[in-house]
Amino acid sequence: MELVTRELMHCLLGWTRRADGPELASKRLAAPINMQVLTGAIRVELRGAMAKTSLEVCSLRKECNVFVTVGSGRGTFCRAMKLLYCAFTLMVGLTMARGEDSKTASSATNEVAVMKTTEGTMVIQFWPDVAPKTVESFKSLAKKGFYNGTAFHRIMKGFMIQGGDPNTKDPSKESEWGRGGPGYTIKAEFNERLHQSGVISMARGGDPNSAGSQFFICDGEAPSLDHKYTAFGKLIKGQDVLRKIADTPVGPDARGEPSKPSKRIEIKSIDIVPADSVK
Repeated sequence: MELVTRELMHCLLGWTRRADGPELASKRLAAPINMQVLTGAIRVELRGAMAKTSLEVCSLRKECNVFVTVGSGRGTFCRAMKLLYCAFTLMVGLTMARGEDSKTASSATNEVAVMKTTEGTMVIQFWPDVAPKTVESFKSLAKKGFYNGTAFHRIMKGFMIQGGDPNTKDPSKESEWGRGGPGYTIKAEFNERLHQSGVISMARGGDPNSAGSQFFICDGEAPSLDHKYTAFGKLIKGQDVLRKIADTPVGPDARGEPSKPSKRIEIKSIDIVPADSVK
């Protein structure tokens, strides 16, 4: 929109200079042109000795009010028609830009994650309305292949399964499992979504803003986590896979917690795809 508006200004300046000279053009354009983004139409007013015209065109959500006063004198009518054409071009540009933005936003909102594991496939629906930055980060990492080859290193039946640590790609780094991340942290986006079976949420340390790449999927209700961890989506397919993973026998991990799976459960890939492409 800024680019289109700038082009309109150049257009107006150019035509006025040709008609009246740089000095007078500067004086005329200093006050008569007022552009604001408001609510819903493009309105152009042109006044002169030979022509007085107004054009109102409905747009989508925003309004661009363009008030242009053309002084009387030779060529006024011609300039008026050119300004009308310029305003119409502006309207078309704004409408198309908003249409593309809307299409892109809608497409991103309707994306899901297809998580393929050694135990089967799960499909995750995102909640960008309550955790936009978390969803954005998860999608970005998935698209880069960050999660491919990682494993669910922590399993607590009836509670959750945890994965997303890049250290789990290397079995020799088992002592460091649960400590890895993407090299940055995400600000907490605690929300009103409850931690119920199938909900995916971000794992973190003691600092609420310490989440990175590790996540967990609830295997049952976990009200103690509500408003304390960032829930950002839920399973829409693959509950049987979640159950199968949660049923994996476990033993004590390095800290003595009975959550270390007896076999490796790997995330082969996470693909971000349009929701309507998943059957």
